[in-house]
Amino acid sequence: MATTNKAMMAEMRKQSTGIQRGSNTLAKAIAPVMLGPATDYWRRDMMKHLTKIRSLCAKRMNGMKGVKFPDLEGTYVPFPRFDLGIPSKELAERLIKEHKVGLSAGIGFGPRGENHLRICIATSEAIMKEGLDRLESATKKLG
Repeated sequence: MATTNKAMMAEMRKQSTGIQRGSNTLAKAIAPVMLGPATDYWRRDMMKHLTKIRSLCAKRMNGMKGVKFPDLEGTYVPFPRFDLGIPSKELAERLIKEHKVGLSAGIGFGPRGENHLRICIATSEAIMKEGLDRLESATKKLG
């Protein structure tokens, strides 16, 4: 869990109470390598890429009717709000069936997730642009 928002961290801790956590042997072995200087280039370049994709998503999605892209603090799975008058589960189903773009229904993450969809932005710029084009077309038709 990582966030700079104290209220959010308190809520995350509350939500995770009683959840068992553990790490496997491979994760324990690879962690020092992944966090060491040998992969500095990868982390630097990945952060540049994800920042670029995040900015692209924010610009495009905030320009779509009924969509509000959140300010991100360190994730590649934002949870934008969709005020299109369609429950998130139905919206996610329609997006995949009618527009060939797959997002996760927010309600699957609890009642506060309603009117939100989860999207993974850890992809190439070309794929993200194609997905955003489809999403924009969908919001015009559905909203």
